[in-house]
Formats: sequence, structure tokens, C-alpha cells
Amino acid sequence: TAPDSALYYAELSLSIAETAASGAVSEDSVLFYRQLKSRTLRLLGNVWYATGQNEKAMEKFHQALDISRELNDQDGVARAYVNIGNILYSEGHLSQALTFFEQAYETGDILGDLQIMAASSNNIGNVFRLQGNNIEALRQYHISFELREKMGDIAGMTNSLNNIGLVYKNENQFEKSIEYYLKSLSIAEQTDNRIGMALVLGNLSSLYISLAQEADLLQGNRAGEPYLRQAVSYGLKAMDAARSVNALPRVNAVAEHLMNAYQKLGQYRQALAYAQIYIETRDSLFNEEKSAIIAEMQVRFESEQRQQEIINQQLIIDKTKADYKRQRAQRNFLFAIALLLLLMVILIWMQFRQKTRVNKLINEKNAMLERAYEELQSANEELVTQQEIITEN
Repeated sequence: TAPDSALYYAELSLSIAETAASGAVSEDSVLFYRQLKSRTLRLLGNVWYATGQNEKAMEKFHQALDISRELNDQDGVARAYVNIGNILYSEGHLSQALTFFEQAYETGDILGDLQIMAASSNNIGNVFRLQGNNIEALRQYHISFELREKMGDIAGMTNSLNNIGLVYKNENQFEKSIEYYLKSLSIAEQTDNRIGMALVLGNLSSLYISLAQEADLLQGNRAGEPYLRQAVSYGLKAMDAARSVNALPRVNAVAEHLMNAYQKLGQYRQALAYAQIYIETRDSLFNEEKSAIIAEMQVRFESEQRQQEIINQQLIIDKTKADYKRQRAQRNFLFAIALLLLLMVILIWMQFRQKTRVNKLINEKNAMLERAYEELQSANEELVTQQEIITEN
């Protein structure tokens, strides 16, 4: 299976990295292989985490953390903090997760790494949101926004504003939610960020469906219909933006919003059409994500190639030392194998993680969609029957 293969190659890569580090001659080579071991341990932890074996995953992440501390590799330390925090977060140990996310933020601050700080503050905001501390969650999301603004991370700014809008929506502060959604949308439109536009427009569509439900509950008499029409308007714009860049995940999500809005409006033919789009796009999601994985692997491979060039330059210097020829040859051989194995593990792991996520999404919504589809079909048949009765009369 994919997890078994990932574990096998990762363990083999780890063994080779350890052997290479013990036999390396130059200080730079030793440092490189120790860092390679730390990265492999984090990757092993992610594989164990994906298979639900959190205890083993935590062990690997702590081992990686120890090596990074020993090497004074603060970037590795920060990433290990995030990995450990993610496990604790997933298990509901929010206070402990918060500690590690805060340590990641502090380490990023020491490094002056705004990206780590922005990501960590976003994670901290997620913890506070689940704890019901929306005030602190909003503060952290604002910090994340300000850091991304300093970096000129336009896509990140769009996401931060969107997250703020989500908190306000959860608090039923719909006007504030709309305010931040529209701010996020404005930035996305200025930069022609079609994916960002599709995300925010889709969230606006969902929000107006919520407003319609609230109006019907409080006022009755189809009071929510104007909101549903606004939901459709935003949903159609979101669908156009998503389709323009072939963003299947967003097409899939927006199709669900439009299906719900049209169903509540009693426009069953349109609802049925978007139910079909949802069903069609859900099976295409895995292939879309697989292409993204391949692109990411190319970036990782090029990065590893640059690191290999540094090692090769050191080997040229070492060639002048005859006593070290055999050791150099062995180190190069082990490095090549370790690199190839690590790349194989990353590819297997990424494919498995994405497949697991997509399958989970499909399984969760499949039953609901099939019921909705049957209801829509039934409603459509009733309309046809009524038309036939009218014709006969």
C-alpha cells in the first residue's frame, strides 16, 4: 500500500543518511546529512500521522526537533514545533497545541522569518476560535494579515481577511462578515486572483443562504427569498471565477451552494443541474490535485539539486586529498540513494495524503448528495406530471 511503501523508503533513507553522516569527512557534509535526517524524520512523522498512529508520529517529530536543536537549525526547530502542534490540535489538546504554535511563532520572530510568523499566528487563531475565544482569534488573524501585508503576500492577505470574515459569520455578525469578505474580494480582484475571488464569492454565497434561513425563521412568508437570490448571484460569479482557472475544488464547493440556493427557491431544474455538476467534479478532484503534487515535487527536486551542487563543489576540493578518495566515493553514492529514496517517499506520501483527504470528502457528502439528488428528481417528476395534467385539461 502507499503508506507501507512510504514508510519503507523513508526508513531506508533514514538509515542511509545516518550511515553517510557517520562516514562524512567535511563539516559541511556532516551538517547536510544531519539536516537530511531531520527532514526524513519529519516526513516519517507525517506518514505515521496520516495513518492515525499519532504516538509514533510524535516520536519522530520530537527526534527531528532534537536534531534541529543540536544543529542550531532554527528553521527546522520551528517546523517541528508546527508538526507537534498539529498533532495536539487534531487530538483536541488545544492548550498544548497552542504552546507549540506560540513557540513556532517566537522562533520565527528570532529568525525574522515573517512567513513562519504569519502561518503560526494563523494557527494560533484557529486554536482560539475552537476554544470559543473569538476576540483573541480575530487578534491573531489580524496579526497574520499585517505580517502578510509586510511581505507583500497578496494571496495571504486575501486569506487572512477571509478568515476574519469566517469568524464574524460564526458569531452571526453578518454585516461585519460581509465587510471583511468584501475587503478580501477587493484585493483579489485588484490582483486578478481568480482562486481568491472564487473562494470569497463562494463564502458570500454561503453567508446569504444563512441570512435567508434566519429571515425565514424569524419572519416566515418566504422572507429569505431576496437573500437566496443574492446567494445565487454571488454563486454564479464564483463559478465563473473558478472555471476561468479550472479550479475544480472551488467549482465543486460553489456548485453545492448553488444547488442549495436553487432548491430553497423552488427552482428544481437549476438545482438539479448544479447537483450534477457537483457529482461530476468530485471525481475529478483527485486528478487535479495529483498534477499539483507533481509540480510541487519538481520544485523540491530542483531545491535538492542545488544542495547537491554544493556538496559536489566540496567533493572537488576533497579530490586533492588522496587519502579521502574512497570515503568521498562512498559518500556520493549514499547521498544519491538517500536523495532518490527521500523523493520517492515524498511523492508517495503526498499522493496518499491527498487521496485520503479527497476520499474523506466524498464519503462524507455522498449520502447527502444522493438524497438531495433523489428529492430533486422527485420534484422534477411532479412538475412534469402537473404539466401533463394541465395539458390534458
